Amino acid sequence: PWRYVAVILGILCVVLLGAVGFQSVKRKYFQERQRKDSRVSVISAKRSVLLTNFSLCPENWIQHEEDCYHFSTEWRTWQESKDYCPNTDVRLRPFLIVPIQDFIKPLSFSYHWIGLFCNGINESWVWEDGALITTSDFAMFAEHPDFNSGDCAAFRIGEAHSYGCEQSKPYICEQRAILVNIDILPLSCG
Repeated sequence: PWRYVAVILGILCVVLLGAVGFQSVKRKYFQERQRKDSRVSVISAKRSVLLTNFSLCPENWIQHEEDCYHFSTEWRTWQESKDYCPNTDVRLRPFLIVPIQDFIKPLSFSYHWIGLFCNGINESWVWEDGALITTSDFAMFAEHPDFNSGDCAAFRIGEAHSYGCEQSKPYICEQRAILVNIDILPLSCG
């Protein structure tokens, strides 16, 4: 009978050693898995911070779609405003399409110079790049019979008015946003 007891005890020892070994391997596997999950969480958190804190526009500029806008607090003449914008690789904003006008409306409480002036040669309203303007380009023209009282245009909350170009006003500049391909941020696997 002692042989049966020895065999049973031997089998129990082998089973217990197997269970302990299995638990050890299982623990190492879960620790490694937790370590990798933790790394992925940290990397994901860092990536989220990069995505939320990374501005595609310069400081104090507002992004709308693929463009950045600067609503100056400085007052300059129309020409000074025009000269300032190219010095920062931007231009006075020509508002050619209504969706951009709608974006600007709540942001421009006072009149801001835009890139529109009356060309003295042919008495036409043109953008600073020389493009002619039509009332379909700029919906606010038809609504303001006194628009033609000056040679430079300013915009405020959906309204356009003309003023003497020598008056000082704040201005709106535009530049393209920096386009970044987020896929370039590597995601480590271990």
